[in-house]
Amino acid sequence: GTATYTKPVTVKPYPNISHEPDTTICQSQSVTLSTPTGTSYGYNWVHSGSTISTTNSITVTPNSTTQYLLTVTGPGACKRRDTINITVQTPTNGTFHDSLCPQDGSEITIQADSAGSYLWNTGATSQSITVSSPGIYTVTESYGTSLCQSTSLPFNLGTSLPVVPLC
Repeated sequence: GTATYTKPVTVKPYPNISHEPDTTICQSQSVTLSTPTGTSYGYNWVHSGSTISTTNSITVTPNSTTQYLLTVTGPGACKRRDTINITVQTPTNGTFHDSLCPQDGSEITIQADSAGSYLWNTGATSQSITVSSPGIYTVTESYGTSLCQSTSLPFNLGTSLPVVPLC
């Protein structure tokens, strides 16, 4: 005859793992990375080969573009792994370059250095503005996803404040 032997098998579930998508932040900003909690779950966040946390949620402030590895261990030692990439944008400081030397009553063009989008204190949104009136001019530059902004030092044209040398 033929013998049949039945042995019960317990199938253990993989842990649930979900987290924020890859993201972009501005330098010096923090971002919180987290995954849902589960009964008897274990968590391991790794950066550059070292464990940085064993909780389900961490807040990080990377100085450069980096990757985090998350391993979630469920009941029965089943594991799931995933990576999260954080891109760090570094704004440049806004500075000015003049395009012509002012003469009495003439105009001067003030141009911001770097690429991005611009908002001048005059309301203009171009990379450069042409002015003839004395005043203080600043520009806020936004980069990439507009998370990073940099506001220039004032450009003083014919005011009682120290005047930036033009020529």
